[in-house]
Amino acid sequence: MQNLPFSGKDSDKTEGDRAEPHKEQTQGCASWSKRSNSQKKDSTHTRRGNFSKMRSMVKRKLKGKIMRVTSLQNTWSLLKTTILEAQLECIPKRRKGTTRTRRMPAWLTGKIKEAIKEKKTSFQNWKACPNEENRKEHKLWQKKCKVTIREVKREFEEHLAKSIKGNNKNFFKYIRSRKSAREVVRPLDNGGVKGMIKEDMEVAEKLNEFFASVFTAEDTEHIPILEPGFLGTEAKELSQIEVTRVDVLNCFEKFKTSKSSGPDSMHPRVFKELKCELADLLAKIYNLSLQSGSVPEDWRVANVTWIFKKGSRGNLGNYRPVSLMSVPGKLMESMLKDKIVKRIEEQALLGKNQHGFCKGKSCLTNILEFFESVNK
Repeated sequence: MQNLPFSGKDSDKTEGDRAEPHKEQTQGCASWSKRSNSQKKDSTHTRRGNFSKMRSMVKRKLKGKIMRVTSLQNTWSLLKTTILEAQLECIPKRRKGTTRTRRMPAWLTGKIKEAIKEKKTSFQNWKACPNEENRKEHKLWQKKCKVTIREVKREFEEHLAKSIKGNNKNFFKYIRSRKSAREVVRPLDNGGVKGMIKEDMEVAEKLNEFFASVFTAEDTEHIPILEPGFLGTEAKELSQIEVTRVDVLNCFEKFKTSKSSGPDSMHPRVFKELKCELADLLAKIYNLSLQSGSVPEDWRVANVTWIFKKGSRGNLGNYRPVSLMSVPGKLMESMLKDKIVKRIEEQALLGKNQHGFCKGKSCLTNILEFFESVNK
């Protein structure tokens, strides 16, 4: 996959600095870099991770250190180094795109493997002693094997379709595996000439320029000071937000582990498995961030990749960038959103006519209520 490291104003290094050649970082712009086969990054194989060992290791390393750190950057560095060291020791690595063996299908279960084994055994018996009885036995196991594969495959696809709302990543992963070839960026058009840009680095530079051109670079040095516009009482005002250990644990309950990790290489499943050990440290990081009005530098960097929308693959406007951000940063955004929405609902600050961005409401409910009021 081609990666677009995204750099904020205060970031000096990004993932693109590890690959040559790369485009110089500019303020508020995305920089695309394409790695060669020898530079492909290893990914964590979380399914084979030893999380019980990781829990004891993290608990031992954080013992007595959480209370001693006071600054935001030091607290974040403690969390990052602890998790990365634990991942390196307890979770094996796997190299992307280097395996030559055929990947097993997702629906292959032990029941199918047993049927295939029996079919092979019956074939060997028939080959060693070619008589009518062994031939019939082998044909019988052939039919049983086909029926078993069809049944298990149908059950797997039905389960995949039913669970698409909870985990759509596995659904689309299975759909992509059924395709004969992977979708890539086709030769891009240049100045009205179709398919003019074909080289990988030229395609990367062209997409980089396009994504940077549509990015809005905000002026952070001249931010206008707004007058307080809240008209409610002090009881309804949300002047300060404090994050507790319970808030972090509750946020982890709806946390999806199937998402990709950000530039800091900390996998979402690691946070899910170590939620009890990391809850106090994460709560301290979030509170320090809210008090200081700043975020760690790693939260300002994102790996950006392209997604094809529709239309011609040669048109740059038919590709859109998607940012893969740091997991703790996304967790904090979700937590703040829940607290703000909860306060708004408790104090009934939204009117009944508000349908956008409200849970259980949409444009459809707005239209239905309008027709009901008209027909009365």
